[in-house]
Amino acid sequence: ATTVSSSNWNRKRINGVYGDIMLEYDNYLFLNLTARNDWSSSLPKDNNSFFYPAVSVGFDFSEALGLSNGRTFSYGKLRASWGQVGNDAGIYATSSYFNSAFTGGDGFINGIQFPAFGVNAFERSNTLGNDQLKAETTTTYEFGGEFKFFQGRLGLDYTYYDKATEDQIINVNISNTSGFGGTIQNAGLIRNTGHEVMLTATPIQSGSFSWDINANWTSYQTIVEELAEGVDRIFLAGFTSASSNIIAGEPYGVLYGNGFQRDSNGKLVIGSNGWPLVDPTGDKVVGDPTPDWLGGIRNTFSYKGLSFSFL
Repeated sequence: ATTVSSSNWNRKRINGVYGDIMLEYDNYLFLNLTARNDWSSSLPKDNNSFFYPAVSVGFDFSEALGLSNGRTFSYGKLRASWGQVGNDAGIYATSSYFNSAFTGGDGFINGIQFPAFGVNAFERSNTLGNDQLKAETTTTYEFGGEFKFFQGRLGLDYTYYDKATEDQIINVNISNTSGFGGTIQNAGLIRNTGHEVMLTATPIQSGSFSWDINANWTSYQTIVEELAEGVDRIFLAGFTSASSNIIAGEPYGVLYGNGFQRDSNGKLVIGSNGWPLVDPTGDKVVGDPTPDWLGGIRNTFSYKGLSFSFL
């Protein structure tokens, strides 16, 4: 019997410095400043430093204007923030490496059986290294407010956000004639915008019994605004026909595949066999994976330490 074994040793180092300043004025105006700089070993040596700051401000206007004790309106706060977050590449993305060819015993790679005669063996990685990578940066703007009425029995929280990720680090397919199947690139600009709403209410609060409602609703879009020069489409996952892709001008992960022929009224064209006819013009966008909106409602009934809730 032959004993075979394998081992993996992955090393990555990040050094960082971080600062945080919190200021408050008269219990109604709040300012928070943060800044961070990281140095990552997974980026090229001459371009491995990335800095990202953030600032947020909150204004409790109910406290500032003396409205917090009102019978109808009991609390109001406005908030705004701007911030950036840096992100480095995955481990060993800057160079082309050899990987252990051991696949669990008597494995075949490119028609060669490994381990070969009991000797350790390695195979070149299918991913081409990129020594020009730089850190990706996500910049977020956020605005919102929190409002409470009737001594807190009715509440509303609203947020709008705009998040843009530049120089996103993605594994991009390249021609196999290069000797590799893909490479890591800073591949484009993706923007995510959305609205979030949360409503809380206590319709009944009497003695030991209370009924609480928590409802939330959100709607968002994630659009690929740009791709790197020379990159038309990035494959994420899928099959021979239908697949999930990154395509400029389309939602992130848009579904791409065979479409059906339709007439001028948009109705399917049916063949003699009773099945819809495939569009001969080729693959196209056939679906958006992003839902129009998401929402949920939770009700909770409480009585003397017992509670029952359903969503």
